[in-house]
Amino acid sequence: MAAAGAAEAPSPPEPSLGELISAALARSGRVRAAADAVIYLHFGAIWAGTACFFPTTLARGSALADAAARVQVVAMFLGILLAPFALVLYALRLAGSNTEATKPPRHTKDVSVSHDAPGGCCFGIVAMVLQGMKREVLILAAMVCVPFMVLPTVGFMLDGGSHEEGRIGGLLVDVGTLGVTVVQVFIFYPTLASRLWRVECREKRATP
Repeated sequence: MAAAGAAEAPSPPEPSLGELISAALARSGRVRAAADAVIYLHFGAIWAGTACFFPTTLARGSALADAAARVQVVAMFLGILLAPFALVLYALRLAGSNTEATKPPRHTKDVSVSHDAPGGCCFGIVAMVLQGMKREVLILAAMVCVPFMVLPTVGFMLDGGSHEEGRIGGLLVDVGTLGVTVVQVFIFYPTLASRLWRVECREKRATP
């Protein structure tokens, strides 16, 4: 009777989707390779779409600009479509690896992906993605980007960003767009991709 009346031990909670994906990434090299392929495809698509701003801005009105604009639409659509999956996988890859390459840079706080608190998962993903960049690189990119991000706003406020002769608004829009593009193409996305590449290299060396 005592045994029958004793309260049953609580069953362990069901693992969340993020925990299941993390476990699969830890167990299988093929799963990690597939995840990395999705991440690199996302980075590559966004990188290509962003790089198309060079011909669409510098060669406006030409056949090259028209072709680049079409490529840009396809690349950006693919990159945005993959973004929810790629960024989650990127955060889990960095959080789940125990190599030196995935330790956060010095002077940064170690943030893991939370699956419990409302909004904690999104915050953890953003934090892990930012941890994929060195603090110095992140600060430099932000300092360079902010002025260029302001220029298009000023250009639109002056004359609607018109590219007619004698108008300065269009010039400010172009300069701001090109400045942000340079930072993203040559600093931001290459830094994120190189972080994952270093993780892969260390995992390969650690595999017997």
